[in-house]
Amino acid sequence: MKIRRFWGFFMAIDGIEYVDLLVMVEADGVPLRRISPTEHAGPCPKCGGNDRLHVLTKSRSGKPAWFCRNCHPDISDEADYVRIIRGRTEWPDVFADLRAAGLPDYGRSGGRIGQVQALARPEVVRSAAGIILPADGALPDAPAVEWQESVDVLLSGDRGVIARLRDADDAGASAARAYLTRRHLTQATVHRFALGWLPAEVTTGPMGWRAATAGAIVMPWLFDGQWWRVQYRAVGDVAKDQRYRQKKGANVDGGLPPFNGDAIAASRVVLVVEGEFDAMLAQQCAPAGVAVVTWGSAANPPNGWADALLEGRRVLLIFDADAAGQQAAERWAVLGERITLPDGKDISDYADLHGVDALRAWIDEVTL
Repeated sequence: MKIRRFWGFFMAIDGIEYVDLLVMVEADGVPLRRISPTEHAGPCPKCGGNDRLHVLTKSRSGKPAWFCRNCHPDISDEADYVRIIRGRTEWPDVFADLRAAGLPDYGRSGGRIGQVQALARPEVVRSAAGIILPADGALPDAPAVEWQESVDVLLSGDRGVIARLRDADDAGASAARAYLTRRHLTQATVHRFALGWLPAEVTTGPMGWRAATAGAIVMPWLFDGQWWRVQYRAVGDVAKDQRYRQKKGANVDGGLPPFNGDAIAASRVVLVVEGEFDAMLAQQCAPAGVAVVTWGSAANPPNGWADALLEGRRVLLIFDADAAGQQAAERWAVLGERITLPDGKDISDYADLHGVDALRAWIDEVTL
């Protein structure tokens, strides 16, 4: 039999079937609907939505694959589905799930991946806080130079998204500025975080939004002088689960540093919140020596960056008051102290209810 390698660490043996991802996902109670001959979509078991999770019966490589538009945009295999979506952190447990899905020799010599002892990933290494780390202790590299340069082009110049946000003659940009004002963000904060505006003629094409949108606010993640992610937030009549997209091609394997991560270096206290808007608003209101960061949605667990960057600092966890936020707070509790907002679902909601001055006073109080 001919053995070939794919997806970085697995092997396929000619004549042996792949896991039926559709069956595996539907077994988790996910209602999938067919959106193309080779693609199905449904809610993500990890982060919700209506059609965030996509299952490809045949990807461009010819193999089954999946991705989540929100919490895991990289096309991945069935083992990563078990590891990331089902939360199996140990490889024996991953292999057990895959054997249960119909591959009785999965993970054993002679089975689908064959010779696994020579190819399996290093054993899981955990920090003192119990966070899974790379076996060699190294944190992931930033996205490739070509991707970095594409972000520079996107952001900069007369027609870059940063300049477009300031265009007084662009009705869409005016709507975006009004939206940012409603989110209580000052011009200084908009400038600090290099926010931009992606016009509708761009977002309805390459960005792939199905609903009509007036465009998107651009939120780049800069850390240690390099771009790590670019988040797009649609403005206009877009369903809640379709408001966010990411610039493709970053392909960081092993977890991201946080949004606003550079602020940690000069901080004595770090607030960890959900989402860029809450992070920007809370940072705007925070006193000197306090950094506010986010690793994105509640679906993202603490990673090696969190373990490395937060060590030795007082860490306050201010996650949303909904069920997903409280579950996230439990996962992150190994790194810090859980703090509950006096009112409202999240940082922005509290400012809506009581004003920015009240939010500033509350942050001053909890970070003393």
